[in-house]
Parts: sequence; structure tokens; C-alpha cells
Amino acid sequence: MEHTDPKPFAAAINAALTAAQHSTEQSTKASRASEGERKRHFLTVMKRWAAVFKRADSGDIEKEMWLIAEYFKAIGHLSPAGLEALTEQLLRKCTFFPTIRECIEIIEVPQLSGQWGNPFINRNPALYVDQRPALAAPRTGGVIGRYGEAQ
Repeated sequence: MEHTDPKPFAAAINAALTAAQHSTEQSTKASRASEGERKRHFLTVMKRWAAVFKRADSGDIEKEMWLIAEYFKAIGHLSPAGLEALTEQLLRKCTFFPTIRECIEIIEVPQLSGQWGNPFINRNPALYVDQRPALAAPRTGGVIGRYGEAQ
């Protein structure tokens, strides 16, 4: 008999973990299998965050699943090592469940910020999936605007 979690966020993560299990077709294809492993690891990290950080559930499983999907869009490009590094940084910074913005601020730390303890400052490729640190790198910006915008 399957255990059902009364909290919608945890239930949404459990549902997503179940959906991310290998199918027979997926297990025969390495790229799909590695993608499935990456998603499972991501969902496991989200479950860990739910246990560690204070958070109020919305009470709506569908809404929680959409929220998890948004987190995946924002930080799903991190490798398992990257997610662990992010978790360590969040444990030092947050009391409550981290927002997507807080996660992005840690990942996109400017190299000249003086945050030398932040593992993302040097854009270590091991922290990203598919050598994607360049996509996660912050755009230079200032008072006038961000790089690439019409001035």
C-alpha cells in the first residue's frame, strides 16, 4: 500500500518522483536515463529542502507541482554537485524555504562580489549539466541597464 503524505508540497514531490521512475523504454536509452536520474536527484533535493526549511503549504497539489516545475526551469541546469553546493549556501543564508530568486542570486554571483566562499563564483563546470555555466553567468549590469539592452 502506498503512503500518501498529507502535505501538498511533499505529495507533489512524491508524485513527481514516481513519474520520474525509469520505464523499460527509458532504461534502454542512456540520454533519457541520465535525464531521469538528474530529475530524480533534483526532486530528492527539493524533498530535502522541504524537510530542512520552514514553509507553508498552499494546500493545492497542482499548484505545488507547478511551483516545483518553475524551480526546475530555474535551477535544473545544475549538476548533482551543483545542487549540493547550492543547498550548502542556502543552509547558511535561509531560515525559510528559499525562493527561486534567492537560488538564482547564489548561482549568478558576480565574480567581483567578494563572496569568495560561494562555489559558483568561478563558474566551475562540474556544478552544471552539459557544461552550461556560461548560460548561468550573470549579465553585466548597472544603473543604466543590463548588457544587450538598447541604451
